[in-house]
Amino acid sequence: MFMEEIQRVYPRYKEDPDDKDALEVLQSVTDFILNLVNSLKATWSEVVGQENTNAVNLHFVFIVPTDWEYKIREDIFRPIFIAAGLISKTDHPNRLLLFTKLESVIQLIQHPKFGVAEKIKVSTQYIMCSVAQIEDGYIIIFDAFEFEHCGIGLSSTSTLVPRVSKSVTLKIDFKKVKTSLKKFIQEIGIPQDDISEQGIESVIRRFLIMEKAEFHKNKFSRITRYPFKKLDQNEWRELSPAQLEIIRSITLAKIYEVAFASIVDSLESGIEQVLSYNFRKIRSLILIKEAVYDALTVFPSLFEWISLVLNDIGRNLNYNMLLFADNREFLKLRSASIIEGASRKMLEKIKISDAIIPPNVICRDTLEGDSTLSILHKDDPDVVITIGRI
Repeated sequence: MFMEEIQRVYPRYKEDPDDKDALEVLQSVTDFILNLVNSLKATWSEVVGQENTNAVNLHFVFIVPTDWEYKIREDIFRPIFIAAGLISKTDHPNRLLLFTKLESVIQLIQHPKFGVAEKIKVSTQYIMCSVAQIEDGYIIIFDAFEFEHCGIGLSSTSTLVPRVSKSVTLKIDFKKVKTSLKKFIQEIGIPQDDISEQGIESVIRRFLIMEKAEFHKNKFSRITRYPFKKLDQNEWRELSPAQLEIIRSITLAKIYEVAFASIVDSLESGIEQVLSYNFRKIRSLILIKEAVYDALTVFPSLFEWISLVLNDIGRNLNYNMLLFADNREFLKLRSASIIEGASRKMLEKIKISDAIIPPNVICRDTLEGDSTLSILHKDDPDVVITIGRI
């Protein structure tokens, strides 16, 4: 993934612009972007029936990881686009706009359809919590930010831009949760050979379902609840009737203590790390569920449980959940939706946001790594080509 390679060689490139390893990486990225743009131009030519795509004046927007320092954008990507012949040194800076993923998401959610634009305040500290399912768990990223103050002369339709103060990344590992449960079940008298993967997954699913129902009740409620009381023999065929009774006797509180209390502690610690200790500021958490992994999760209720936990932590750390349209506490986004945010800001920046006909996406493809490239045809602003993977 070339984004990781760029981040790896950047410190050496800063010290020595002639570093051989860094130059090889940058040349590879230059070739990749140039080939990608040429491919898009060919596709665009077929769509609009224009053969001479070299005469087309294009604008670009590129998305980089949120935790990258700002200088990487200008030190690396602008020279790459110049070297590839896609822009020139004398072009207006807006021909190549560089955004972080957070900036693009924030541009997107300020669209009226999400119902939050009027709730956003420059005096509030925000925490963007992005939850993305991966093959063996969830990646959770907390980005603390505030909005920059509007400058004089900004139009009423201009969107606010976030200024990130700190980021923290956590992982909820399904394997670790399962291992903790297996160890506990062995300790209460069930041999390792009788502990099946199917049985452990059934225990976790039942816990999450009952935990959601009991979440806002007092702690005594967890102690007196038995989520596996009706566990069927078909769900854990390896168990004898006596062993099944052992599982049925486990309380909700015990499963929470064994496998889920550490997740709650990690979430709370992650938020504490990014929060400002200026207690006069209003705090708000924005919850995003990213759809980046196509396979179905074995624990469909886990995200909803995480949402409940984050809401509960807010009572202790003095923040509220930002509500979207229809009072939803989270927004589900796919990669294409996130890209749309950067494209909207691009239109605003190059002064064509008042176009009578909104731009249409005519091509979308996938880039390697955490990056996105969008192309705007300047002379025909109702055509936008967008590609990328967040």
